[in-house]
Amino acid sequence: MNRNQSVFNGLILILIIGISVLFSRCKKEVEVENVGPSVEITSPQNEEIIQFGDTVTISANTSDPDGTVRDVQFYINGVRDCVLTTPPYTYEWFTIDQSTGIFVITAFAVDNHGEDGFDRITIFLKDQGTVTDFDGNVYNWTRIGEQRWMIENIKSTHYSDGEEIPFVESAYGWENLSDTDKGYSYFENSSSNNDVYGALYNWAAVMNGENSSDSLPSKVQGVCPTGWHVPSDAEWKKLEIFVGMDSVNTYNIGWRGFNQGGKLKEEGTEHWDNPNTGATNLVDFTALPGGYRVYYGTYNELCFGAYFWSATEFNSAQSWKRYFHADSQKIGRKMELKNSGFSVRCIQD
Repeated sequence: MNRNQSVFNGLILILIIGISVLFSRCKKEVEVENVGPSVEITSPQNEEIIQFGDTVTISANTSDPDGTVRDVQFYINGVRDCVLTTPPYTYEWFTIDQSTGIFVITAFAVDNHGEDGFDRITIFLKDQGTVTDFDGNVYNWTRIGEQRWMIENIKSTHYSDGEEIPFVESAYGWENLSDTDKGYSYFENSSSNNDVYGALYNWAAVMNGENSSDSLPSKVQGVCPTGWHVPSDAEWKKLEIFVGMDSVNTYNIGWRGFNQGGKLKEEGTEHWDNPNTGATNLVDFTALPGGYRVYYGTYNELCFGAYFWSATEFNSAQSWKRYFHADSQKIGRKMELKNSGFSVRCIQD
């Protein structure tokens, strides 16, 4: 073998060795590349509705094909609530101190190499229940902030002690009610409207002889079932502030706020006229457009307007009301003649 051939063979050998070493390193690196763990939240279920005050069991399953899970971390709305280092990965979350609303639960699994995987679900924390009036009507209620509101317009024909509320059918009879005469009716005197939208009451019927109140709470039971009361103007303001209205703006007259009315109106056009502007019913108040009865006895705005009494009078002839329209996402506040007929929402004592 000549000298050139020896050099060439040596270079080939070096090249083969280099490729082998490089391949060996790549293979080794591939072999030790870590695969992160996986995690799945098994409880509660995604978009599950949780009753306020309940203890929620949050559980997760994990797997790691090439290592071990070092810990599982549970986050509630982005804030870490606990770290678990051994299975079962189960955590008890107490909701009694929480606000109602939407909560995002995230589970992170971290392995012994520091790699992580996660799973995320959304739940709805609600404080809901029912209340029954003297007539046996059952109303749903929900917690909104610190208040518990009925989410239906009342349709009571009796007070909680059994006293009957006078039904006033004719326009003449309604027009001749004094400021102290009690009366209620159904829109266009139709019981089917009462089934959906509730009854329309004059202020005397709403208050049942109790004095005007602007307290928090009003303490005016009036037409409401036992344990419930007619909301004062101040309690309406508290609701409005909770859904985002500036506190100073709550004192204004006429349309106020921006989209707060939309947050309180029932969604869609099953009961509301088009376009039901901005309706999201974000807090489940479910304002329904029962219209109103004019002081001289005619009816107006079924499906277009929702009008609600407060327990707070403006003067001897007028009291404060709230109103919502199908073409607005704001909330109206005005004084109104006491012998008008409006819907009523009750609030828990």
